[in-house]
Amino acid sequence: MPTALIFRGPPGAGKTTLVDSLLAERRAHGEPCAYVHMDEGWGAAEFRRTPGAPAESRYRDLVARPEPLLVIDLCLAEPDFAQTAERGASRNPREWVTLLQHERDVVAVRFRASWAVCAQRLRMRGEIPSTLHQWVHAAIENDVWRFAETAGLREVHVDASRPAAEVLRDVAALLPIGMARPTGGNDGGPATDGA
Repeated sequence: MPTALIFRGPPGAGKTTLVDSLLAERRAHGEPCAYVHMDEGWGAAEFRRTPGAPAESRYRDLVARPEPLLVIDLCLAEPDFAQTAERGASRNPREWVTLLQHERDVVAVRFRASWAVCAQRLRMRGEIPSTLHQWVHAAIENDVWRFAETAGLREVHVDASRPAAEVLRDVAALLPIGMARPTGGNDGGPATDGA
């Protein structure tokens, strides 16, 4: 059965680095896979914020995908909730996870790393760690939205402060038996990205 991996974690946890490594490795072996960045599409006039639109429309980049592996990068994925009560992908995961479960096995992976590690990685990629970054880190670490519980998923926690190659091996082990393979990863250095 096709699989969807949901990579959830704060900015700087290493999600994007792991997405890039995992997809590159699978593509190098001729295995089709796809990537969706759930933090995109939440602007005032963008497709995830279409008032009254059905979930199939708001999350159209998730459904009817032919690739056996779909990796979803999820950090905040919310509209500006200072200005609207509208709930996005983190506060209303059931809406889009249900769509995935009609077509795929869904595995949720929560990347965890201390704020100090995440802030260092943000600086390494040229970003200045901000109060917003720190707030998002705290919200995800403290699971304020109860994401997995609300979505009806079991969430695997991964220590993302370790070298990227180790984290990649852990994530590859979560794939179903015909899809999993030992992964070589990158140079074994720390994961340096992750929005």
